[in-house]
Amino acid sequence: MSLLHNHKHHNTEKKDNKKENKSEKAILRAFIINFTFTIIEFIGGILTNSIAILSDALHDLGDSISLGMAYFLEKISRKKHRRFSYGLKRLSLLSSLILGTILLIGSGIIIKESIERILSPEPIHSLGMIALAILGITINGYGAYITSKGSSFNEKIVTLHLLEDVAGWIAVLFAGIVTYAFNSFYYIDGIISLIFAFFIIYNVLRNSKEVIMIFLQASPKEHSVDDIKNKLLTMKEVLDVHDIHLWSLDGNTNILTLHVLIEEKTESERVKEKIKKKLKTMGIEHSTIEIEYNKCEEKCE
Repeated sequence: MSLLHNHKHHNTEKKDNKKENKSEKAILRAFIINFTFTIIEFIGGILTNSIAILSDALHDLGDSISLGMAYFLEKISRKKHRRFSYGLKRLSLLSSLILGTILLIGSGIIIKESIERILSPEPIHSLGMIALAILGITINGYGAYITSKGSSFNEKIVTLHLLEDVAGWIAVLFAGIVTYAFNSFYYIDGIISLIFAFFIIYNVLRNSKEVIMIFLQASPKEHSVDDIKNKLLTMKEVLDVHDIHLWSLDGNTNILTLHVLIEEKTESERVKEKIKKKLKTMGIEHSTIEIEYNKCEEKCE
């Protein structure tokens, strides 16, 4: 039984490592794509005199720095350290908070520049905007496609930011078409930048709240402590379930500790295994179960 358990644990560990390596590669590819295009954006923004493009370039620079940081932290988060019994997985959450902070600072700069451009519109190179917008939609869309296949918290937040970039480039494309068609309305460049900045702020605050909830060890949204308790109580061997604590380590790994009351001590190992299997069907891989007994032959120690 012990050998079988170790074999299963080894296979699970191999699958987890494969999944994490895939996550790393996806973030690295997204970083290379994003950083390369950021350089193109800065050049294109200067040549077209578009605040929308320059603003997005600043935003993408923040994303690139954060993506590089996410890759680095994702890599070291899996290293074992004797002082961190759960590992360093939460470093990936730290990178998400840093990423959000960079985006908030960048958005503040975008808002300031956008208001100035709305009050004092300047001519822009519309055809250049249109060309860069099409390129931006293509590149960021591909980057989002790469990271959307992952399941780590970092990949989710990176995918969101890349999709925001796609939405931003669609808006830039619209501005380029309007200014080219009418050879005026240059203030629309600033308006779109302003809308985009507030959109970024809203999403950053929403995602940062989720990260903070994980740091505060809140129960994952997809699980209810009461629901888990009720499902375990449907097992005929379980008399009571109490002292339940459920939290998430990094947004993916859920951890549960609980006390279970059963009838006799002789049933403890069998019931414990049965409970663990049931918990795994609910998406809880890591559980610590304390068994208590309603009836003892001598001492229940």
